[in-house]
Amino acid sequence: MEELALRAGVHRTSIGLIERGRRGLTLEVAARLTAAVGIRLGDVINEALGPARDS
Repeated sequence: MEELALRAGVHRTSIGLIERGRRGLTLEVAARLTAAVGIRLGDVINEALGPARDS
């Protein structure tokens, strides 16, 4: 988690709080986290929405 925090520019404590549902996830932080692992935020959102996004 520490490497992810460094790559994303997000404090590791914040990541832990987000994981445990104690802190909300903003679009800005979501974009930083996905970019840090080489994934586009839009791809994650489309995957989460599944076929419903075509409706």
